[in-house]
Amino acid sequence: MAQFVAEGEAIIRELQGLDPNQQRRRVRIARLRGMEDSSREWSPLMVVEHLMMTGPGMLGAAQSLAAGRVPGEKPGTARVKPRGEVGPEILERYAAFLHGYPAAVAALTLRAEPKFEHPWFGPLDARRWIVLNTFHQALHGRQLGEIRSMLGR
Repeated sequence: MAQFVAEGEAIIRELQGLDPNQQRRRVRIARLRGMEDSSREWSPLMVVEHLMMTGPGMLGAAQSLAAGRVPGEKPGTARVKPRGEVGPEILERYAAFLHGYPAAVAALTLRAEPKFEHPWFGPLDARRWIVLNTFHQALHGRQLGEIRSMLGR
């Protein structure tokens, strides 16, 4: 949890260090290992928009699985593509999610069953959805670092 929060706070600091035009500017970066090619031309705000689509979704999947229920809606990569229509206000929502996350995870009973299908990684239990969320956020933190280097500091 400490890694998840620290990386999320670093993402927030990165965006706060940019002016509003830079926050919205799409930048094409080299493909990062583990990232779809369609994710290479995002703005910094699109990165956070995506994290606000996926992070709560992964937590929700873990919460359902921890309660012994398989979520009803199958995850899909098309549903979590940012549209680039959000503004800097998303940072407040992201910070609230980020800081509430450890308590939400601590409240879970992480079971090995049931499992829920991830589109790339197959069936995951509640604990693996939480681990994936940390890995996923770190990947997009690296993406944001690449975007920042293309924007200039």
